Amino acid sequence: MTTRTMLTPASNAVSNLRNELDRLFDRVATPSLGAMLPHPHFLDSMRANPAINVIERDDTVIVEAEMPGVSAKDLEVSITDRILTIEGTRNVELIDNAETIRRERSAVRFERSFRLPEGVGDETIEASLENGILAIELPKSDLCRTHRVAITQR
Repeated sequence: MTTRTMLTPASNAVSNLRNELDRLFDRVATPSLGAMLPHPHFLDSMRANPAINVIERDDTVIVEAEMPGVSAKDLEVSITDRILTIEGTRNVELIDNAETIRRERSAVRFERSFRLPEGVGDETIEASLENGILAIELPKSDLCRTHRVAITQR
């Protein structure tokens, strides 16, 4: 089984930027500033778009997206011209007759799009949402799968 990270340059650039900003705030944090920040990786909580993993197997490409607090009815997955699009909304219900003391969670609308590699079929795609993780399984066509060739010794 082969696991390959796709979109590596952009992913690494964003991760590096996030790490540098985290280090910057860690260095300048005073007790009063630290009380304002919910945790060291506060930029993660500000991200409107879901974090994505793209995993390649011999016969499928799997896209996993973090969807905490999102129900299946609030999601839409579509493919047009080899572009996979994930759209959705996370709603946050406010409690009636109560005062909000601190509010970090908010309603968010998001959309992520990815160009699919050649040979990924769009006929039999399966998507499932379990424990806040959306998994989209994209089968590869037979031409793109790895085929083992027998070697004979003469």
